[in-house]
Amino acid sequence: MGIDPVHIINHDLYFKHTDELIQNLKKRTGLPVFESKTYTIENKPPILPPENFEGWNIYTRDGLSLNEHFNEGKLIEVYLNDTSRNGISMYINPFSFADLQYDDFYLGRWSSVKYLADWIRENGIPPPEYYKDKSDEALWIFRHRKNYFEFCSSFGGKKQIIFCSDKHDEWLEYFAEKNWDMEQFINWGKKEFIYVKFQDLVNFDFPGKHPDYYNVFIEDDFEDLQQEYIKWQQPFYDLYFYCPLNNSISDTQAFSWMHYLIEEAAKWKLSVNVELHNSVIEGYVLFMAQDFPLYLAKHFITSFFNTRGMKVEFK
Repeated sequence: MGIDPVHIINHDLYFKHTDELIQNLKKRTGLPVFESKTYTIENKPPILPPENFEGWNIYTRDGLSLNEHFNEGKLIEVYLNDTSRNGISMYINPFSFADLQYDDFYLGRWSSVKYLADWIRENGIPPPEYYKDKSDEALWIFRHRKNYFEFCSSFGGKKQIIFCSDKHDEWLEYFAEKNWDMEQFINWGKKEFIYVKFQDLVNFDFPGKHPDYYNVFIEDDFEDLQQEYIKWQQPFYDLYFYCPLNNSISDTQAFSWMHYLIEEAAKWKLSVNVELHNSVIEGYVLFMAQDFPLYLAKHFITSFFNTRGMKVEFK
């Protein structure tokens, strides 16, 4: 059995009473809403929508009315029976959708969340036109995320959060019983999890070991999908190096090399901060991945010192 994430996204169908929810769904989508009832205690047949019904189907259990179901803090399950996107399902509270299910919105299991984060750290966040017709590597996840955002944006969805549902199932209580809004969930994520924004995954080292592997909380405001002009958001590298000097090398010679290193690096769009401490040259190389691959940056620094008879190391 795999471990799954939950995706919670805000909406603007705010309601205090379930009658408002029904009216808001009808008004927003032009589709009817049917209240289905199932009975787990009484020996009664379920009340289900008619055959070929097209619209929203909201389920309740134990013979409760929808408003009774809501007031008791039970999850409201909503299903869309429609020829265009039949089979969409989700939970809803007054502020958000959760666990939205549909093939074109599927974003994978928790291992897929880490895979996507690692891919972004290595490659950045591509613009939509790049993955429009591609399915290799993590690009199918980007495309499904775009589909998911476009559907939810018709309900005012602008921000989602992602965390491991199976390891943090207390979220169900916060969502259904306490009716938390997005900011309450985000504050919880900042306090209890390893919090990161989606656009900051370009510099985020996703934990590979338990328990931190399951404790990442991602806030995604779809920045890359909401900008008018999209650029490829690339990782930013901060490469630390140090090089112990031989006894035969004077400080004057070392400072001369350091100055030359800075000049040569600038020609390749590399920014180098370098200092001399206790006969050790050490510093940082700062650069964008779009300007220079990581392995070439290391090769540049290594070659510079190796040609001068010195060995450099990286951290």
